[in-house]
Amino acid sequence: MMRDAARRNESARYTLALDISGQALAATPAAEDALIPGTPGHASAKVVCTVPFAPKVKECDAFVIRRGFDGTATVEVRWGAGMKRRILLVRHEVVAADSPETPVFERRRDFTIVRFGSDERFEIPEALVTGG
Repeated sequence: MMRDAARRNESARYTLALDISGQALAATPAAEDALIPGTPGHASAKVVCTVPFAPKVKECDAFVIRRGFDGTATVEVRWGAGMKRRILLVRHEVVAADSPETPVFERRRDFTIVRFGSDERFEIPEALVTGG
């Protein structure tokens, strides 16, 4: 769109095409890391969290699907009303999440602190991610 049209709050129709390639990260086999019966998850824990519409810090349920023992895993954090957030860590670094907000993370002692904007914050224990 031309700059002057944008200034007049005009709109334009467009099409966006995406091509996703590569292979999904496989979960660690149950023979190498036990599974929670009836689930694809390897472990669960309560994590400290701050979530939208709940101003106080609380505990959320967290589940992990490990994709190795090097800190690569998908962590799913759940809080009331079916709300959840999935966070992908690769070698202890947050690389993706299912949030429109860009994740910001830091390592503190044995935790990865992940923030999404000012509304969401999760303290993910290293033991949950690595299994020990």
